[in-house]
Amino acid sequence: MLAAQTELAGHLGARFVAVAHQRNPITAIVRDDSDFEGPADLQGSRAARWSMPWFAQEYAGALSHMGLDPPAMVDSADPDAQLECGEIDVIPTWVDMTLNHVDKGYAVRPIALDIETYSTGLLAADRLPLELVTRVRDAFVAGYQLQLERPELGIAAFRRRFPDISEQHIRDSWSLFEPYAFDGGMPGAMRADRWKTTIEHTAATHGLSPFPPERVYRPELLAAGNLAGRVFASA
Repeated sequence: MLAAQTELAGHLGARFVAVAHQRNPITAIVRDDSDFEGPADLQGSRAARWSMPWFAQEYAGALSHMGLDPPAMVDSADPDAQLECGEIDVIPTWVDMTLNHVDKGYAVRPIALDIETYSTGLLAADRLPLELVTRVRDAFVAGYQLQLERPELGIAAFRRRFPDISEQHIRDSWSLFEPYAFDGGMPGAMRADRWKTTIEHTAATHGLSPFPPERVYRPELLAAGNLAGRVFASA
C-alpha cells in the first residue's frame, strides 16, 4: 500500500478499511536443533533473502523495531536446502506460511517476532460509498466468526478450489493465523495509534514515504471493532 502511494505520489485511489493481522506475523523459521530460542538470539544470524525479498526486509525491520542488531542477509535461491546444510540460520516468512517449510526432510520451528504493527487487511476503492464499504467490512468480519463456529464450511470451500491441500493442512494453517486475527480487539478493527506506528515502521523498513493516516486508511472506519462487535459478540 505504501509502495503504491509512494510511486503515485499519494494519489492511489484505495485505502484500508479493515485489518486481517492485528500483529505483524513476521517469523523466523529455524532448524529445530538450533540454539535459537527467542528474538534476541537472532541478532546477527544469517537470514535468507529469497524470492520474496519483502520478507527479508520485514524481518530486518522487525529486529530493528525491537532494538536488536540486524541480521546478515544471504541471497538464496533455495532457502530450505540452505537451512538444512547450515549455509543460513533463518528463513524469514509469515507465521501463516510456516507449513510451507515443514516436511523438507528435517525438523524446523518458527520464532515469531510479534511486533505490534499491522500488515495485511481489506482495501476498498475511495470511489465506493461508505455504506457499501461498511457492509463488505462486516461480511469480512462475519467470515471470521463463521470460520470459528463452523470450520468445516470454510475447509470444504477451500478444498473445492484447491483439492490437493489436505484438511489437516488447512486446520493447521488456520491455527497459526487465528491468534493474529483475534489479538488486540475484534477482527477487522483498526486503531489510530497502531496505524501511526505501522505507517512509520513500514516507511522506515522499506524506504517509502510516510504518508498521513488519511491516505492509508479510512478514518471513519476506525470504530470498526465496535460495529463488528454486534456481529462478533461471541468471539
